[in-house]
Amino acid sequence: MNTQETTLHIDIPVKLTEVKVVFSIASLSFEGDLPASLFHLQLIVNDISNWKAKSQVVAVFHTNAGHPTLHDQAGVYMELMSSE
Repeated sequence: MNTQETTLHIDIPVKLTEVKVVFSIASLSFEGDLPASLFHLQLIVNDISNWKAKSQVVAVFHTNAGHPTLHDQAGVYMELMSSE
């Protein structure tokens, strides 16, 4: 039997003029010292900014992920998101 590895590569650049997205974030999985959800939100927000698109981005933090967002003073992560 011949086993050949095939790789599927799709690279289609996308530039949106309007973005409306809601994220439900229930846990804080970390990539380094930053929650992975915020890392990925930053990527999306940066893309939206580069596209100069109209946008509405909502992130709902609940259960375990809600603890860092209990009040403004708890959130070094809020500063990270607002600095972009």
